[in-house]
Amino acid sequence: MAGILRWQPRLSEIRSPSGPAPPRPRIMALARRRARQRTPLRRCADRYRPSIPGPAPAESWRARLAAAYLRGWLLPVTGLLLIALRIPFQAQPLPDGERFLGANVCGSCHPAEYQRQSLSGHARTLHRASEHPLADSFVPAQSLIRPPEYRFRYREEGGQITVQADDNEYVMELPIEWAFGAGDHGVTFVSRMNRRTYLEHAFSYYSASDSLELTTGHESIRPETLVQATGLSYTVQGPGNSISDCFECHSTGPLSYSPQQEVMVNELGVRCESCHGPGGSHVAAAVAGNAAFARSRIRNPVRLPADDLLRFCGACHRDPRGDSGHFDLGLAWNVRHQPPYLRQSRCFQASGEDLTCFTCHDPHDPIRRGDPAYYRDRCVACHDGALRSAPAEACGAGMPADCTVCHMPEVAVSPNLKFKNHWIGVYPADGGLKPAR
Repeated sequence: MAGILRWQPRLSEIRSPSGPAPPRPRIMALARRRARQRTPLRRCADRYRPSIPGPAPAESWRARLAAAYLRGWLLPVTGLLLIALRIPFQAQPLPDGERFLGANVCGSCHPAEYQRQSLSGHARTLHRASEHPLADSFVPAQSLIRPPEYRFRYREEGGQITVQADDNEYVMELPIEWAFGAGDHGVTFVSRMNRRTYLEHAFSYYSASDSLELTTGHESIRPETLVQATGLSYTVQGPGNSISDCFECHSTGPLSYSPQQEVMVNELGVRCESCHGPGGSHVAAAVAGNAAFARSRIRNPVRLPADDLLRFCGACHRDPRGDSGHFDLGLAWNVRHQPPYLRQSRCFQASGEDLTCFTCHDPHDPIRRGDPAYYRDRCVACHDGALRSAPAEACGAGMPADCTVCHMPEVAVSPNLKFKNHWIGVYPADGGLKPAR
């Protein structure tokens, strides 16, 4: 091996047993930035050391900054000064009394809903990688190969999962920090690269095979460098797809950012306040005995009209209207976004607002996989004798016990991933993503 590079504190050079050799500039720059940012002592010093010379304490600078901001002249450069003064950026403050309290507080008054929802995929959709319930499956015994010549070795040590990638010339060692996904289908890994970007790792865990395989979507990319082989990079914030979009849909409450632009999560997973909104004023009113006001201070999505509920769920499961001009219904990978397909269904269009996401899915419960009778009952609730022949009489496939096999067929989006097509209909014998009627 001609050289070695590890992304660890205080290591910012590449050494070669055959003598000095010029490293790849891009890898070298990334390593230096990573070494500076990840040293715990340096991060601590940076956080508390004022960057403006002089004896004034940090608090006085913050007070002056706030006053100048209120006068209006500092608004164009506020973001730059926040970074200079090492003040963590936070989302726009909520109105008085509107605070995110966390699912544990909700559970103190709503224990049944809390206990059920805690078992759902929503609640389990974001973990620190080493704390994920499936973490033991994230460290394969054998090396993984990404064509043409990139090798990946995983290990767990001291409560930290890392991956070492090499191309027979250089080695990069990366921490695996975040695990996105409950693991019912799979888990994708994400790590911070520098103050501007996060990495979606090249390999993900798939429950169907109980193994790590190339992350879906990465198979079409042929990497030309070791850095490219490790995965896809996303900006922290900004136009287009950013890693903040991913964190927002896999966590609860507003995100905040450290001075180094590290994403700070308010609460892991999609919990109570993701759908019901911040509970601060709701709880305060309830404690004060004002039940009517308490009910008015919390959101209940079940009251939304069907089309509005599709958009509400579609904020993360894809908005069927906002993306209609760019959403390709003929692309198999998009089947994982259910609302756009459900909206195309005659069942939805003819239901008169009766068919919603909640018709089949109680948001407080885990998805009822392996229970076709449950979903058949949802279908029969509309398709009974008064509207149409009962399924047992109308089913030409002779499988009335599971309507979804034919009318919501599974679509394989990769060798290890299948999703139900929510475009409910009668499909031709040769399959396809669009029903014949």
